[in-house]
Amino acid sequence: MAEQAHLVFRWGVYSFALDIRNVAKIHDLAGGSEVQGWGEELNLARYFGVEPTSRGPFRVDVRVGEQSWCFRAEQVEDIQGFGLALSLAFPPLLRTEENRAIQGFFFDGLRIIHRLDPAAMMASPRFGAALVPDGDRQA
Repeated sequence: MAEQAHLVFRWGVYSFALDIRNVAKIHDLAGGSEVQGWGEELNLARYFGVEPTSRGPFRVDVRVGEQSWCFRAEQVEDIQGFGLALSLAFPPLLRTEENRAIQGFFFDGLRIIHRLDPAAMMASPRFGAALVPDGDRQA
């Protein structure tokens, strides 16, 4: 089985990995204006219950099937494979609807990286509750 590449990004003290096949584009908004027109915006901090420090200078456009949405990130790292990292499954006894979007974890020797399932994120009632209202999308 071939190793799949992931986009690694940070929100607060947490690191997340998203399969690169679901990433349409990454925008660095720090130096320019907001790029409009890419589906609904998910407030990732609210979705995961992380205390937001800012809206994040990066916007990641995501596509799942025919649906598109986006989220902000505080930091985006290089796209990477995890062939040498330890891959950890999510413990079945701890699985709940609240954490269904976390597929498992990567441990790269320095940190634990949460591996996300964007389709499970969309299926969660938390997705709709964490959408950013249209009037609040400005940079």
